[in-house]
Amino acid sequence: MNIAKLASLMFASIGLSGCVFTPATYVDTSSDSEYSHLIGQESTSLKELFFYHVSLEPNYGPTPSFCIASAPPGFGGPEVLSKHTLPIGTNAIVTSVQRCTNCWLGLESRIRFTLKFQKSYEHCEGSIEIAPEVFLSNFRLKGSATTNKSFKRDRVNRAEP
Repeated sequence: MNIAKLASLMFASIGLSGCVFTPATYVDTSSDSEYSHLIGQESTSLKELFFYHVSLEPNYGPTPSFCIASAPPGFGGPEVLSKHTLPIGTNAIVTSVQRCTNCWLGLESRIRFTLKFQKSYEHCEGSIEIAPEVFLSNFRLKGSATTNKSFKRDRVNRAEP
């Protein structure tokens, strides 16, 4: 490999690493017509889920940066400060929907929901982030006999700048 190709590859790698390791930023899209009907809706978990206290601080400090829910088997790593179980039948209310403004490579969910639970969880102040696909597959809106079919899954994964 010649020097020019090697240099190009190095600069591309450095540039992409800046994109990958830049924290995601979100804007509130709760009032958008495709999401506004979900805000304030009560829902019940259909399956057992996990939630995590996650730290993005240097050396993964003791205070979580955020709390996030995930379906089993979940995830781990040094950034996970603790893991807890959300049992079947857990009640939650959708309080907001946010869209990522700098998730260009598809490495993070472009949309996220924030749920408020009746039970308060330490360091989460009752609010836990959840990816729409996890919410749609594992929660049922109150008054609905099935899972959330009315919300189009393709909108969840659609790339929007």
